[in-house]
Amino acid sequence: MILKIVGGLLLLVVLSGGGAYVLATQQPSVAAGLKPIVASTQASQSFDAKLDGLKAAQETATKTGKAQAVEVTFTEEELQARPAQRVDRSVTRG
Repeated sequence: MILKIVGGLLLLVVLSGGGAYVLATQQPSVAAGLKPIVASTQASQSFDAKLDGLKAAQETATKTGKAQAVEVTFTEEELQARPAQRVDRSVTRG
């Protein structure tokens, strides 16, 4: 009787562990089509330069009291570079 209980518990543990392993190794379908994020120094510098341009326009508008027309287009790489670099830094420090 005890052997059946222990055998049943062992089977339950093995099946649960196998199921957890299969679920942990599968990639979600949402992430399957995503491009990897590459932290480019050039893209980060371009992002900073565009942001500096926005700040300069704001300062000019503040000084003159006149609104400044500003148009800035960020690329996907520029928008991803800054957070990716911060993640890299925190992992390196961690």
